[in-house]
Amino acid sequence: MREIEFRAFDKDNNCFAPNLENIEEYCDDVFNVFMASLKDCQNSLILSQYTGLKDKNNRKIFEGDIIRWVFLDKPERTIIEEVVWDNTMARFKIRNNKLDFYWLSAVQMEVIGNIYQDYYLINNQH
Repeated sequence: MREIEFRAFDKDNNCFAPNLENIEEYCDDVFNVFMASLKDCQNSLILSQYTGLKDKNNRKIFEGDIIRWVFLDKPERTIIEEVVWDNTMARFKIRNNKLDFYWLSAVQMEVIGNIYQDYYLINNQH
């Protein structure tokens, strides 16, 4: 069974909330956190879901993370992209329309940042 986990980025303070057990400090009601797109927290919190996978350094990979993916057959070839949810295929993938990405190769990935604090890592790629 896949572990269901979320993290919350606080736009007002430019940091991640310590954990969702302490999220009451950021919102009046824990339920509102899970309904952030519909409730009071909408303007200050952004929720990201855990993909269920870890990178090559055993770091959890979340939606919104920026990953560096090194091709095993061509180590000089790397992709740096954001992890996103694909509604069409009901899966997590990288934001790269030219490459169909499968999570079977998570050992090739390394989390190098997130789109909230390290967006420039992707902007340098395009």
